[in-house]
Amino acid sequence: VIDFTWAASPYFREIEETYDGIQIRMLAYPYHEHLAERYFRAIRFAIDFCHSHFGDYPYPTLTVIDPPFHGMFSSAMEYPTLISTANLCFLPEGVKTSELLLVHEFVHQYFMQMVASNEQEEPWLDEGITNYYEARIMDELFGSQSSTVDWLGFRFGNMESNRADFFGMNNPKISDNSPFSWQFPEGSGHPISYNKTTLWLRTLQGLVGTETLDEIMHAYFQRWKFRHPCGPDFIAVANEVVHAKYGNRFGQNLDWFFDQVLYGTELCDYALASISNTPISAPAGIFEDTEDCIRQEAAAAPQYRSSVIVHRLEGLCFPVDIRVVFEDGQTLAEHWDGKERSREFAYEGKGKVVAAEVDPERKIYLDKNFINNSRALQPQKAGRRKYFVQFLFWMQNTMQSLSMLV
Repeated sequence: VIDFTWAASPYFREIEETYDGIQIRMLAYPYHEHLAERYFRAIRFAIDFCHSHFGDYPYPTLTVIDPPFHGMFSSAMEYPTLISTANLCFLPEGVKTSELLLVHEFVHQYFMQMVASNEQEEPWLDEGITNYYEARIMDELFGSQSSTVDWLGFRFGNMESNRADFFGMNNPKISDNSPFSWQFPEGSGHPISYNKTTLWLRTLQGLVGTETLDEIMHAYFQRWKFRHPCGPDFIAVANEVVHAKYGNRFGQNLDWFFDQVLYGTELCDYALASISNTPISAPAGIFEDTEDCIRQEAAAAPQYRSSVIVHRLEGLCFPVDIRVVFEDGQTLAEHWDGKERSREFAYEGKGKVVAAEVDPERKIYLDKNFINNSRALQPQKAGRRKYFVQFLFWMQNTMQSLSMLV
């Protein structure tokens, strides 16, 4: 145990549950007593996830503090075997702030409590890894599009909110991940240590696969628990696991990746720049050579010379997939190392290219703009129809509510 804390109040109500051999105790004021099942559900799921991905929780107890409003400065904190959450009486159940905080603080029991890295010197190694797994656990528990808010038709997920928090900065290039926590300029420590780290870990997950990423984390935790690791130790484990599984598929090591995302400040933006189809005019008619007259008929089906152009608009370079769709429904998967500023994929005689998309599986979660990842000759109208119907729904309900005042 590397830290110590305590809490006391004559108004605390105590609710207990034993799960997987762990005695879970919740301390809350009477007006939050009804939240116990919400809290226990999130904790149970987080325990199962961490047990299966990192290792067993080694302590016999876990205490969850739900502080009163006047004690909010003690909320959202983590200590060995004790965590605190936060909730306000007026928040609806669809706003999952409490569950989010509980999951986050429980993952802290592993990173950094048991691993015991230095949060002040390398906050990404503590808060960044924890924030990434918070997003994964919340998305698995509540759905990737509704794990943060699911209320009155408004939905967004935890991993998605990390994109909004990081790319919503005035200057996402203001700093890399390496400074000490007190050296980040202009309040940039939180979005870079938490959100950027989450995004590049999610990108690493997309590149090497979820299973491999989890092998990295399991090996890192098992090797370094209670041993005070630092950033190079994590990178060494990642290089070891990926090389053992893939050989030189990603190069001799992943230093090229960490140099960009951890020690660099550049952003990522791959864009589908253009699709073009040029008809091929095959020769037709009567042609005469020295011996015979040849009649050449025009091709029955039109032929095209097609081009798909992809641009790299920002500095980060990652291997990226491109999906090309032809007019007969056939799809073609292309792969590009992503290093050049522009790359053309050309096709002849395959029919028209009607659509194309960069990174169709959203592996590169650090890409700052998913909207420019795809193009189609004919616009898709499903999205417009969806939001128009939602607009009509809310307009109708608003007008009906106003009519009650007449």
